[in-house]
Amino acid sequence: MPFRLIFFYALTICTFILEVCLLTLFSKPIAYPLLSLYIIQLFTNQPRLIFITSALVAKDFILHGILGLPLLYLAPFALIASQIKKRLFYPTTLFHYLFLITGILTQVYLVENLYLGLKTPIHYAIFSIFVSLIVLFIIVKYRFKGEQDNRL
Repeated sequence: MPFRLIFFYALTICTFILEVCLLTLFSKPIAYPLLSLYIIQLFTNQPRLIFITSALVAKDFILHGILGLPLLYLAPFALIASQIKKRLFYPTTLFHYLFLITGILTQVYLVENLYLGLKTPIHYAIFSIFVSLIVLFIIVKYRFKGEQDNRL
């Protein structure tokens, strides 16, 4: 196995452990780094979505006890991202941030509030979006470092 693939699986497992530890400490997800990895993999040439999707489903199963809740928004994200990749030659990182904000709002308000009946304050959603955007920014800067084009 190439080093990048091993690094990807190790990063996903470490991120999963980090999210489970955050769930244990705060009893709510503070940041969504697994969702950030999923969104970045949507726009790469060789997506490894099954492993990240299974980690996201396992994390939500640990949190809520219901299997498959993240598939309510992960499957439409995959379809929309495939259409964006077909239509646009160069998808910008703006799509990463838009998908992350949409995913967190869908998780917090559609899944948790409407489906599970959990009341979530707005400041929690804003804080989660802010922390997750910082995590996504760090991952995007590391991932695309040195991959800029030569335009002026």
